[in-house]
Amino acid sequence: MRNLGRGIWAVLTSALRNLDSSQYHDSKSALKCVSARVDISLMAQYRNHTPDRHVYMERYLQTVRRKKDIFLEFHTVMGVVIF
Repeated sequence: MRNLGRGIWAVLTSALRNLDSSQYHDSKSALKCVSARVDISLMAQYRNHTPDRHVYMERYLQTVRRKKDIFLEFHTVMGVVIF
């Protein structure tokens, strides 16, 4: 999962590299959403979950929920559910 996250991060970063100022906020939201989604997956792999880990995972989940709207524009084009 960590390698997948790195690959997705690299692809998104390079795809969103040359944007104008009006698109900067959207690209930053997309990167935060993907990063939080990968972090949730990595945290879920632990065998034991402490209350602190639950707090972290809840924060990551809230970030995904707040930022995922940026992908809805492309949802029907891709034909898959990302989140």
